[in-house]
Amino acid sequence: MKQPIYNGANEDECEYYDVVQGEIEYNKMNKLKEKLKTNIKYHIDRIAKTGSSSFSTCDHYSWDKDIWTHRHSIIDKLSDMGFNVSQGVNHGVLDVVITANLEL
Repeated sequence: MKQPIYNGANEDECEYYDVVQGEIEYNKMNKLKEKLKTNIKYHIDRIAKTGSSSFSTCDHYSWDKDIWTHRHSIIDKLSDMGFNVSQGVNHGVLDVVITANLEL
C-alpha cells in the first residue's frame, strides 16, 4: 500500500512511499491470531482424545507472554464452544482446566 507525500501545494505532484509500519503491525496481529488459534485447536484435539486438557500461564519473562496477555480470549473461545473451563491461581500462576461438556 502506498501513501502520498505532498511536495508543495499541488497534490497532483506527489511522491509515494510504502506504509511499512501498518503492514508490520498487521502481520504481527495475523501471526498472533494464528498462534492463538493453533493453541485452541491443540486443546480441542486433546479434549477429543482424552476428555480434558489444561494449561498454565503466568506474567513472568520466562513464560509465553502472548498466552498470558490473551488468556481471557482463549478461555472465552473455549467456553463459547461449549467446553467447561475452570481456573484457579496458585502462587501467581493461572491454572486452566478444560473438559468436554457431558450430558448425564
